[in-house]
Amino acid sequence: MNKTIKYLLSIISKIFSFSIFSFIYLLLFLQFGTLNLKLLDPVIKSNLDDKYLTKIDFINNDINLKFDKNHNDLIFTVNSRLKNKSNVVEWTFFLDSEVRIKVLLNSLEKNVVAFKLSSIEQKKDNRISHFNFHGSLNSLKTSNILEITGSAKDLPLSFIKALWPENLGKGARAWTNRSLFNGIISGLEFNSKFVFKKDGRLLFDPVLNLDFDFNDIEVHYLKNMPPMTDTLGKAHLDFQMFNINLLDGRIDLEEGSRIYINNGKFNAFDIKKRHGPGQIIIDASSNVGDFFNLLSKHNNISKLIKLGRNNVSGESNLMLQFDFPLKNSIKFFETKTNINLNAEEITIYNKEKKSSIISDSSTLILDYNIDEASFFKGTIETKSLKILELPIFAQILDVSIPGLSNISDGGRDITFASSTFNVQLSNKGINIIDGILKPESNLPIVGNSLGLSLAGMYIFVKNEIEFNGTLVPVSWLNNLPSNVPILGELFSGSKDGEGLIGIKFRIYNEDGGKVMIETNPLSVLTPGFLQRVFD
Repeated sequence: MNKTIKYLLSIISKIFSFSIFSFIYLLLFLQFGTLNLKLLDPVIKSNLDDKYLTKIDFINNDINLKFDKNHNDLIFTVNSRLKNKSNVVEWTFFLDSEVRIKVLLNSLEKNVVAFKLSSIEQKKDNRISHFNFHGSLNSLKTSNILEITGSAKDLPLSFIKALWPENLGKGARAWTNRSLFNGIISGLEFNSKFVFKKDGRLLFDPVLNLDFDFNDIEVHYLKNMPPMTDTLGKAHLDFQMFNINLLDGRIDLEEGSRIYINNGKFNAFDIKKRHGPGQIIIDASSNVGDFFNLLSKHNNISKLIKLGRNNVSGESNLMLQFDFPLKNSIKFFETKTNINLNAEEITIYNKEKKSSIISDSSTLILDYNIDEASFFKGTIETKSLKILELPIFAQILDVSIPGLSNISDGGRDITFASSTFNVQLSNKGINIIDGILKPESNLPIVGNSLGLSLAGMYIFVKNEIEFNGTLVPVSWLNNLPSNVPILGELFSGSKDGEGLIGIKFRIYNEDGGKVMIETNPLSVLTPGFLQRVFD
């Protein structure tokens, strides 16, 4: 920010020095009219255009100098045209500039310099019309005050990028150049006030407020991921922070699939701090298969999970939050991530693309925290989980409870009232810390009275599985002893879903990779408090 102030002061100083020079030698001419300084255009361009306006063409049509005898002001007026240097002209900007410099200073508080910048052309094609900024430099006894205020409409984003000072909101400027493309700043309001000592140092933090509305800006939120388009939102920049509030947008995927952005936020909480804290929050809705398809496009996430509509389907809502340091290259382990996915009537398909599992509603919550171990942790919860065709589940039933395995050959499905899984997800695999499937009914003659507990891990690279669990049939009968005081503690299992009669099972890989299932038949006859012996 100090560099920005020094830059403004250097420009003012050059103009002031030149004005004094001009006033001394040309006072006679200025008494009678206006002096044309078009011959000085090469000097102005060499000091301004070549150094600070490298991304745009800058042409001065008229440069005039005159003296206002009524106010003792030396007045520079410049009529300019600016346009970007791309092959296809995206914008053209006609600018009227006026700088007033006080010649006679005869009071303690002096208005040394006043200026205004405004557009002079009606909007046509890609011309920018509404642009009006003004400001002043006032000299006090012990300090100087620089104030700038203005507004603008319908500014191309490329125009903002080209004229954004290098040292103003450096982190926000870098993120904007890297992440935002195309689009229009539909409305902009700016006000600022800088108070600095006579030696140029800031006396205290300046007042700086930039607010703007935007539409159709293309947002690249993560590297190599499809961008957000058709955006609509608001943004705010001040001396402390920069934030964007996205009100609408979408992410287009292949085959016409689309993710709708209901709301989104980007926050740079401290733009003065190097690698200060940043945050992205996204509220979106889509088919759950499309969400997984989008996540699978991320290089790191695709190593963990790669799914799409062929694997899972159902209308859903996603809340996604990233907290990260604001720097050019961010490692995933430097982030804090929260994923909250809610799906309605979710369907999971098997390899033959047939419906395998259906749930009335499902919730997935995952957290990744840089202060903890390097894995996601969270929960998966479902309501009314219905298993239609799941061969491995049918095999467990066939080995454990013959007669219940008819789900594998088109027989009736088995429904659980709900399920809860505590999981860990890393680049190594999925670890189910504890999983419970609660029976549809505790009455053996009403619906399914089968309960199940599960724990274990699936290793991605080796395609290895190692799960242990307990089947609890006829839950109502199993839970009867647990209702008896004192004795109930002996006959009830130590985990939810385990009762007096439980069938232990194990799922694992043989050396050749074949999935094997084994059960412990002795556990059928063993009270709940002894079942752990057979784990």
